[in-house]
Amino acid sequence: MFVELVKESMGQKAGYRFDTDEAIAKALIATGQAKQIENDPLAPVIAKSMESMLSSITNTLNTTLEATLKEFANAQGKSLAQCRQFMTGAICFRERCFLGA
Repeated sequence: MFVELVKESMGQKAGYRFDTDEAIAKALIATGQAKQIENDPLAPVIAKSMESMLSSITNTLNTTLEATLKEFANAQGKSLAQCRQFMTGAICFRERCFLGA
């Protein structure tokens, strides 16, 4: 539970905010040394960083998928041997394909 000190306590000045066990927080509040912080102060920071991270992942996935689909579409237009080579990484010669090392 996040609390804010109302009075100087435990070597910390009034206004100091910290997260502590619920039992300790309730004891500090009961003695009038602290007050409970209603909103989680870390939630906006975490939400913003998650949004940025997910946006980056989405952009990377979109770019990769588009490139892969373009390569696959190009391979479909090629001959059977070239298509097999693209899809399996095989080396093809006269319609016979051998897997590359």
